[in-house]
Amino acid sequence: VMQYILSIFPKAGIKYFTDTGPVIEKKWAVEAGLGQIGKNSLFIHPTYGSYCFISVFITDVELEYDTPYTKNLCVACNKCMLACPTGAIEFPYQINAVKCISYNTIELKQEVSDEIKRNITNQIYGCDICQDVCPYNKKPISTNISDFDAHPMLFEISKEQWSSLTEEQFNVIFAGTPIE
Repeated sequence: VMQYILSIFPKAGIKYFTDTGPVIEKKWAVEAGLGQIGKNSLFIHPTYGSYCFISVFITDVELEYDTPYTKNLCVACNKCMLACPTGAIEFPYQINAVKCISYNTIELKQEVSDEIKRNITNQIYGCDICQDVCPYNKKPISTNISDFDAHPMLFEISKEQWSSLTEEQFNVIFAGTPIE
């Protein structure tokens, strides 16, 4: 996208983000007509579901505007709310981060509470249960971009082996990833 804009406006100033900066990408994706924010507070694309990255390009060139997305994809569906093991989705479109397994295992900079630990089953880093049950994620579309491939060792380690994972193994498996 950036190359395309620069091919038309060579002097354009452009910044881009993909989950790397303080931008409200979910809201902007709705404004751009790409989809809606679901009851689990995640962006849902009607074809790709919520298993996708949102890239934001900020430029000083005025471009043609899109029509905001107005269809309600969730309608009467509450599957994400009912499936959340900690009840973090307390109200549609509102997450209580203190209860959210993803927040607790990724963002929280202190020990995870015993209450949250009791609800963690097979999660180590994050929790996708609310996405797993979403009807728009029934047939996720895979990418052919190898940078997104998981390390093969991830599929070889048993549940029991995770508790004795060495630092060296961890570094090999998660090198270059957000988990690192």
